[in-house]
Amino acid sequence: MLLSIDSIPKIYNLLAAFSTWILLAGYVLLPGTFTSLQNIPAPVDPSDPDYDPNDPPNAVEVWILERVRNTPLLFIATICSALGVIGMCGLWFRWRKNYVWIINRIFLPGALNSLAGIISTIVNVHTAQQGKYSLTAIVSVTVTAVSAAVNGTLWLVYSNWALKRVQEMHAKEYFGKDPAAKMELGESGGLVEVQDGMAGGKK
Repeated sequence: MLLSIDSIPKIYNLLAAFSTWILLAGYVLLPGTFTSLQNIPAPVDPSDPDYDPNDPPNAVEVWILERVRNTPLLFIATICSALGVIGMCGLWFRWRKNYVWIINRIFLPGALNSLAGIISTIVNVHTAQQGKYSLTAIVSVTVTAVSAAVNGTLWLVYSNWALKRVQEMHAKEYFGKDPAAKMELGESGGLVEVQDGMAGGKK
């Protein structure tokens, strides 16, 4: 498993890069769809004696019409995020036995891109929205935070538990149970034995 990282076709590396990038694109686009519900103007009461249905659109209608332009951007952001998640999950399933590859290509970039999405959302709210969180902003923060937590947790689990477990298995297979033998993770993802300052061993 650890030794097969170089045998993975380059197309999968490109797909992994695209999936994590399109996920980031979706998270960056989401803040552009925010609206502040606190700024909704008071509607015109139809029971008002001066109300005329033939009058021009009232303030609420104008407010909605002005902000419906953000709807296509919201769709684009949602599609980008969904494509990123689907692509990452598919690649994770395809290469689930190659811990080194999914750690470096899926979980770590996914966690960092999600963190960038959280920062982008918070900055947008506190600059363009005067610190007021609309429903879209709350949803965006929640989604990006969950994504960062999931990817970060998987990165920690695979790095500190699953990968070390495989390393220990490889150590027993290649080097036996010699307690004096020291192992390091080579550039290709395989274990190499280090003795007296010299690196050697099997790949």
